[in-house]
Amino acid sequence: MSIPVTASTEAFIPSIMAEVEGAPSFTFRHATVLDKTRFHELKAIARLRNHSPAEMRDVVVHELRKMFTSEGMEQNITRLEAYWAAIDEHESAIKVWREQVIEVLREAEEDEKPELPPEPEMDFPKGEIIELNALVDEVERHSEIYAAMRLDNLRFEVGYPRLLLRLFLTNTTLPVEIKRDRDGIVTAESAEAAIEALAKAARAAGVDADVAVQELLFKSVIAFTLTGDEEKNSSSPLSGISSPKQSASKASSGKASKSDGPAISEETDGLNSSDSDSPALA
Repeated sequence: MSIPVTASTEAFIPSIMAEVEGAPSFTFRHATVLDKTRFHELKAIARLRNHSPAEMRDVVVHELRKMFTSEGMEQNITRLEAYWAAIDEHESAIKVWREQVIEVLREAEEDEKPELPPEPEMDFPKGEIIELNALVDEVERHSEIYAAMRLDNLRFEVGYPRLLLRLFLTNTTLPVEIKRDRDGIVTAESAEAAIEALAKAARAAGVDADVAVQELLFKSVIAFTLTGDEEKNSSSPLSGISSPKQSASKASSGKASKSDGPAISEETDGLNSSDSDSPALA
């Protein structure tokens, strides 16, 4: 079953390959009302699950109290809760900052180098961050429940943009046959073949293959989370901000890129609020 290409499609070339002659192009369609249902169906079939920061934090506290009964551990739990509150406050500031940067870039002339507002820093002692993350690591080493939840989130982070690629990719100039299942959704094999072909083309062109693939997957997320008009107005500055090449890709926690979907951070052990921000999860 084929999906007709309509006016609500657009071509996409990863920005890292924009200057490459004959760079591969992808055609994406924009989201429809039914796509949320389709996404949840695909997610259920793939058995992808993600756990909210609140769920993860509750398990950490429960497991710490089960593992340790000392008064000092209650003090550490209080410190952890203060740390998580600082993470949430920082991520709220990052969201505002991103909007400000996008607006500055949107209003700037094409050849202008605008002055961007400084990226907010999290107000929490770095020494304490190391200590508290070590405490959470202790939970992960000894708690099967928490370790399983972390694994669920890691699998989801890898899997969910690939599901969206299957929903919204309609064509590519790469030598890959885009096969569809009986519901008209790109098969998992075809999606992976497109990803592998892009990585191969990027390496042949001398550019970072990982970045090219991340841009393709991020484009799939954008196709789901923005309407056609919103994408036309914001995809260029937004992709510039969220590209793995840019510092804003580290905004949520200092290490992990947000990409408008669940992001597991080494620094915050998946307990940052961005893990459940995606409209795709509503």
